[in-house]
Amino acid sequence: MIAATALLAGTLGAGGAAAICAKPQERLALESRVLQSELMVAALNCGHAAEYNAFVRKFQPELARRGQGLRDYFARAHGRGGEQQMNRFVTVMANEASSRNVADHGLFCAQAGILFDQLRGLELRGFERFVATLPLADAHGIATCQGTQAADSEAPPAEVARQRSPIKPASAKPAAK
Repeated sequence: MIAATALLAGTLGAGGAAAICAKPQERLALESRVLQSELMVAALNCGHAAEYNAFVRKFQPELARRGQGLRDYFARAHGRGGEQQMNRFVTVMANEASSRNVADHGLFCAQAGILFDQLRGLELRGFERFVATLPLADAHGIATCQGTQAADSEAPPAEVARQRSPIKPASAKPAAK
């Protein structure tokens, strides 16, 4: 989680421009993606494919809505480069989950099993609250807009596109040590 937070929130462009905050509904989209990545890695590495498929079927309307929110956030935050940055974000979240799996496979799979059990008993209307209260909810490292910051987050796309990205483009070379 620390590595993801550093990558997503700490890799600012020259001049130290702050990462673009997420509006509350965008934050739910980010948190939903963290959960989905966690469960996808568990499906592939812990034998939870049937549980993952049941999760996707059950929560498909929420996942679709949150997927659109994720696309909206990255388009607002990165302009025309939003799709590329969103794909990078999804990859980082999956890699972080995979790293937790490699570090302690037994614990990772046990925790995933608990998540799947909780989701099995959860009603669709409880999805937002469930996602927001997960210990990994903040793994994306993107701050929620507060007060006037929330109003500023409504900047026109051209203005937003000029702001610095919180994520290094995939083609960027790592900083010299």
